[in-house]
Amino acid sequence: MEEQQIKEQRRKRVHIALVGGQPMPVYVGILYTKPDEVILIHSKDSKAEAERIANLIQGVPVTYKEFAPVNMQKIIADTDVLVKELDTLSQYYVDITSGTKPWSIVFFRSFVSRENTKVVYIGQNNGVYDVVTGNRIQFESKISMDDVFSLYNTNARDFVPFSEVTESDMKSVEDLMKMRTTNFRAFNALTQIDTNNMKRIDEKLCDDGSSISWDKNEGWAKLELTRKGRYPVYQKFSSQHIFRILFNAGWFEFDVAYRLSKWKIASDIRIGVKFPYKEGQPKNEIDIILNLGNRLLFVECKTQISDITDLDKFSKAVRNFGGLGSKALFVTHAKMGDKAIQKCNDNDILCFSYADVNYNLVEVEKKLRALLNEKITLINRK
Repeated sequence: MEEQQIKEQRRKRVHIALVGGQPMPVYVGILYTKPDEVILIHSKDSKAEAERIANLIQGVPVTYKEFAPVNMQKIIADTDVLVKELDTLSQYYVDITSGTKPWSIVFFRSFVSRENTKVVYIGQNNGVYDVVTGNRIQFESKISMDDVFSLYNTNARDFVPFSEVTESDMKSVEDLMKMRTTNFRAFNALTQIDTNNMKRIDEKLCDDGSSISWDKNEGWAKLELTRKGRYPVYQKFSSQHIFRILFNAGWFEFDVAYRLSKWKIASDIRIGVKFPYKEGQPKNEIDIILNLGNRLLFVECKTQISDITDLDKFSKAVRNFGGLGSKALFVTHAKMGDKAIQKCNDNDILCFSYADVNYNLVEVEKKLRALLNEKITLINRK
């Protein structure tokens, strides 16, 4: 028995994976089996995905095999050739998660009874299933956010790591949220600007006498809001990320990120993540992204929803940048309407509103974590 175990340990581990349009589960399967060699089955259209997977497993020999996507007779013939090429001493893992349905059927048929071979399936939560026995092993992978982006042929060009957000930044967020309540109209009018083209030194006025001014080089901004029948509210801000926080509701993104940072499974939280624009993609910026270890959580923050088609665009962006297994969360400051809630449900987007807990920030944290703990492991519809 001991001699047999030694032989098992010495066997070369060969991982055979079917590669379709979703490279993430394929990559997870390879990380799980820790192979000595990888064979990637791809079509002409999925060769790029196969190459991106190979780029992340450098040091492991990779063989590419191009298969017809749906021609069953050709798939059977090519699979039979592949089986005959394989030695009888290695330990084989055949991952049928991705690729076309004809591939999955043929590869299951061809390998299910083969000695020293396991046919596996990788679930969205990184559960590794033995297709024959049904046994499931939870693979606690720690895949970096940048590796996920690489798999989906993109990269994060610009963002604020939450680890670099200072106490002074969060004090600015707190103070701005209080100031906003004194004059909503003026606050919104003054802080909605094109930050890409803002002058180094400038000032902006409201018809009610409220004003904002700033100096980008010196890193400060001054905000004054009038109040009917009372003295104006005035404050100067100079925290590290004040310009991201102050303008275009950045304060709300930073506050949501802060609440999410207290969720124990969240790591590598990024705010204002910009992606290179590609034709056909609906947007190139995500407000917040969190790495949950085995998947990413994308978060959109809006003070209120003015156009519910934004939800469709957000859903599509999540899949473009993070794959079908990533999760989406839409957070609003104002109450979310029934149509918007239904649109979230239709798009597998979790939704949460500060208004639903009367803007009680302690309750925001409590209810938001409860929602995520309950829903984060649910499987997305395809």
